[in-house]
Amino acid sequence: MCLLADSKQLAGDDQRAVTFLATHDSPFANCFPATSDPSLPFSQREFHIALGRKMGAPLSFLRPYFGSRIRSNGNSRPSYVDLYGNGVASAPGVPGDHFRRLHDRMVCTLVELVRSARVHVKGGHTGTCKDTFSKCLKVGDATDEEDQRLIQGIIPDMVVDARGRKNGGTFPDNPLDDRVSLIEHKTLASMKVTVESRAHTVQRDLKKRAEDLDSRHPGSTFSQELASYGKYFVLVSGPFANLSSDFNPLVDFIARERSLQTMEFRDFIPGVILSMQKRALIRRIGLYLCRGWAQHIVDRWRDAVSPGSSPPASADFDLLPCDISPDFFYRGAYRGINVPGA
Repeated sequence: MCLLADSKQLAGDDQRAVTFLATHDSPFANCFPATSDPSLPFSQREFHIALGRKMGAPLSFLRPYFGSRIRSNGNSRPSYVDLYGNGVASAPGVPGDHFRRLHDRMVCTLVELVRSARVHVKGGHTGTCKDTFSKCLKVGDATDEEDQRLIQGIIPDMVVDARGRKNGGTFPDNPLDDRVSLIEHKTLASMKVTVESRAHTVQRDLKKRAEDLDSRHPGSTFSQELASYGKYFVLVSGPFANLSSDFNPLVDFIARERSLQTMEFRDFIPGVILSMQKRALIRRIGLYLCRGWAQHIVDRWRDAVSPGSSPPASADFDLLPCDISPDFFYRGAYRGINVPGA
């Protein structure tokens, strides 16, 4: 509590306070880059960036470029290099599809984690979600470019089908239980907006787009179909691996399903195995985003700041199977540096 009080006395734009408060508000942001493991290797530059971002410290490789204008396309707002990488990470109009790459990596990772819990899921590289609202438009209605934009704007990144998955009383209930849930993922580089504010804005925009489609096509059922799914979960990945609260039910759901798998092979106290599974997921998602944002900054620096031709973008990376495997007979148990607190 003393550290929290001290951080609030710092200037509002002090990077140390910003990063500490992000860590305090989100357990995912507590994953320190130094706790990496062979399945999530950081390059030397990625490690320095991730560590500097976590500590609110200047990034040494940006010092020679401090104050330089970041190259951008069109009439984008001018942005300049700061010592902490904020400008490079968030500058609009930068050539290269950097935000899309980070977004897609995260979606594919979450899809694989849900699939590892033996739950049917669409999204990522496998299984399109484009048919989610395909039956909402009246047959024969023509669509124009604006309609296509609105429809594209309500299509989710993931569809989790957890029908038949009910809590048997061993673990707490979950909002994803026994239903089909729509999930949207957004990346947020700006520090002027919180992840929760961004999530609320996205949810409001989704509802507004569905209403606009219904008004443009009387008799269509976009709003009705959207409401039938209940809550539309919006996952926002902030610049310091601080995540929106909608990540929590998804992680809890995956942890519960994987705990049930583990208990098929070993006799565990339910609360203990649930805590271990949840902590493993939080740690790996947090580390994954630490590295993802570090690569995002490196790639944008190469494309929009560094002089000369831009080298190829950093290679895609994926999570290896999680630390706790249900297949204990072949993979062994939870041990070594991956034990919580080790």
